[in-house]
Amino acid sequence: MAEERIEGAAGAAPGEERNAEADALLREVETSGALPPGVSADAAVSAVLCTLAMRLSGGEASDFFAALPEGIRPLMRTCTLHQGISAQLFDKAGFVRKVAHHFGVRDEQAEPLARAVLRATRTRISEGELHGVEGQLPKELKELWTHG
Repeated sequence: MAEERIEGAAGAAPGEERNAEADALLREVETSGALPPGVSADAAVSAVLCTLAMRLSGGEASDFFAALPEGIRPLMRTCTLHQGISAQLFDKAGFVRKVAHHFGVRDEQAEPLARAVLRATRTRISEGELHGVEGQLPKELKELWTHG
């Protein structure tokens, strides 16, 4: 289940270019110390942000996707956001469990990973979008989002 680690923040698909903001986000995740062995920053960002998007209503998920740095959006191409699936209800434990399951790691490894990705993402989207996401999350998951 674990994906091959890509050293550094590279890893854009052929024909897709990263911008400086996307590179900085991926570098922040890569250097956070939260990546389990064999998990790349690209894979971590994709899994965590797609899991977050699964929790948001369709309109807010689309707004969130649009607010991401342009170079991060290609990582979201396989996300349920693009598959027309309705928002799912889950709390912080469910969120962490989904991320852990994606990588075949323990919840104790997935939570720091989720925090690192969310922290790096929050600093790169607008305050309005921060509040839009926050407004759709239950208390414990909101804490993970706001204090990643």
